[in-house]
Amino acid sequence: MRATVVLTVVMVLTSAGPAFAQQIGAVDGRDVTLFRAVDFREVAARTQAPPATPREGWAARHPVLLGTLIGAGAGLIIEHNTCGVSSCNGLVAATFTGAGTWGGLIASAVHKKHQGQPVSRTTKIGLVLGAIGAGVGAFLYCYGAGGCGGVS
Repeated sequence: MRATVVLTVVMVLTSAGPAFAQQIGAVDGRDVTLFRAVDFREVAARTQAPPATPREGWAARHPVLLGTLIGAGAGLIIEHNTCGVSSCNGLVAATFTGAGTWGGLIASAVHKKHQGQPVSRTTKIGLVLGAIGAGVGAFLYCYGAGGCGGVS
């Protein structure tokens, strides 16, 4: 019963226009009022919670970790299918893990730039080191293993 009365009063007050002030006298030449002029609709609008901002998914919040997991999984699958259980010694899995991490780092930098955020110095260093590692790794794979149709 009490909740119904309170709800009714709140509904009436929020649907009403401005409440007018009643003057009760003057002190030091200034008017003293019993109530201030208040627009209850405006008060109700200010007390409502702001609309929730959409939250990004896990993949958008952790692109480097996602790239690492995808690269490691792909590397383990390829290594198991091509090298057997013990002949590659984790080299293929490690290579794919590094490539996945670097891809996630690139995705992170692109996402930050797209949102207008600055790309951190550590991210830039990681991008450069990943590019150097990819180039050196490709060179060592190609010429160190006697492949690529070149010098053995």
